Formats: sequence, structure tokens, C-alpha cells
Amino acid sequence: MTLTEINFVKELADIIAYMEKLTILPILPQISTMALELIKKFCLSHRLKLPDAQIAATAIFHKAELLTLNKKDFIYIPNLKLYGMA
Repeated sequence: MTLTEINFVKELADIIAYMEKLTILPILPQISTMALELIKKFCLSHRLKLPDAQIAATAIFHKAELLTLNKKDFIYIPNLKLYGMA
């Protein structure tokens, strides 16, 4: 096994270990309705797409902070708490 392959295997193991600690939240009909409203409101002004709208609506519905590396894609959504932002 090369050094690159060893690093990949270790990184993959770290990701799996982290993800096993996460809570899986269901997408309920109310969340889908909220996502649709977000798309109607922000698709033209911010180019909001369905996957990001579903993610945002799920976090808002469950009153959860959203941990993302793409804060710019979510910062404009009202009532959405982004992890690490006051």
C-alpha cells in the first residue's frame, strides 16, 4: 500500500467514526413544504437549489445548528442557525 493509500484509508476511517456520532433527522412533509417556500423566496436572488433548501429546512424545523463548510450558501436564510456564528 502506498503512502497516499494509507492516508486515504485513515481519512476515511476518521470520517466514518465522526459520522457514526451524528443523528439522522427525517425529512417530514412539513420540512419539504418549508424547503419549497425557501426555494420560492431565494431561487432567483441567491440561486438556492433543492438540496440546500432541504438541508436548511431540516435544520430550521428541528431547531438544530447547521454545520457546513459553505456558510455563504446559507447565511441569508432567516431562522437558520449556522454553527459557529452568533
